[in-house]
Amino acid sequence: MGRSLNVDHIFNAEKLTKAQFKKRFTDMMKAKGYTSAKADDAELCYALVFSADRKWARHTQRSRRTRNKSRRAGAWR
Repeated sequence: MGRSLNVDHIFNAEKLTKAQFKKRFTDMMKAKGYTSAKADDAELCYALVFSADRKWARHTQRSRRTRNKSRRAGAWR
């Protein structure tokens, strides 16, 4: 039990819009068994930040693993 922070840089080859990228990301998380939640109630919280030309997206994820948290993900930003 504790917290961890991961940062990934994702090449956005298709130059998806922010809305398109967020939808694909959310759909992927749902496929892994996560549901949406508020950041305070979530096991995983994430932020997506895009470069000005949309070539890159930075995915920052905070994880808070405790016995009482269900498998939910929330937007941190």
